[in-house]
Amino acid sequence: MTSFSWPEDKPVYQNGWMKMRREANNPPKDPDVSFKGRTVVVTGANAGLVTEAISFQIADYSSFASVTSFARSLATSHPEIDILASNAGLAAPTFSRTSDGHETALQVNYLSHILLAILLLPTLISTGKTRTSPSRIVFTSSMAYLDVQAAHIPSTVPAKLSLREALEDPANHKKLFQYGMTKMLLQTGIQNLTRSWWRGHPRRGRGRWFRPRHWGRRRGVGFWKNDLLNEEVPNLERGMFEAISKRDWEDVVGLLEGVEPEVGRILGALRGQGDERG
Repeated sequence: MTSFSWPEDKPVYQNGWMKMRREANNPPKDPDVSFKGRTVVVTGANAGLVTEAISFQIADYSSFASVTSFARSLATSHPEIDILASNAGLAAPTFSRTSDGHETALQVNYLSHILLAILLLPTLISTGKTRTSPSRIVFTSSMAYLDVQAAHIPSTVPAKLSLREALEDPANHKKLFQYGMTKMLLQTGIQNLTRSWWRGHPRRGRGRWFRPRHWGRRRGVGFWKNDLLNEEVPNLERGMFEAISKRDWEDVVGLLEGVEPEVGRILGALRGQGDERG
């Protein structure tokens, strides 16, 4: 929940040692936010972050059954949730599949993040309406997605296949770039989930993706990308990125509706609210 603010004269995106030097010289500011009386769900932490947590539950991002069970359990045990910090992730050195049949990094770094966020949206939204500050969803990604280039994208994408479908094929597995591409897919999922929220609440959220420095005080769910606006994938043409984003959102919604029908109901409710508001 810390806020990063890079020097104005330095580009947001740099490679290798430049990134490490920048981050070493510009550590995040110490947080001054109080979470007293708030419920914060943190997934994926293995040290430090949850040493003072009140309760622990299992959420295995390599299992859809575990993620859906976790979401249901939270909704029952914690009817009010202020923040979801979705942190789980892995870099798999070799191609492998989960028990659900998906490439492991794809499911852990992308599919399960979006599934859990959607399933907790109703609770986050209802909680935000009762607070003086909005509920929030925070996804922890990686700058590795900035390294994705057109040459890394299988030629069948997006005309014939979604990127997710293509990366499920062992023949397309590139161990040096698979991790970055799964993180890029997470970025597209975050964007599209944000747009679903905008359509449902146009007066509250429109334009916020492009103005991340200041969100103001409003009720609902806030989606933060970064404290500084940067090109989504600097080495990929915007047209290709948008085409991948569109096709993969249709793909992931259909896939997750098959996993948990509640996904369709939740997203449909957001669309319905948007239609009612015009």
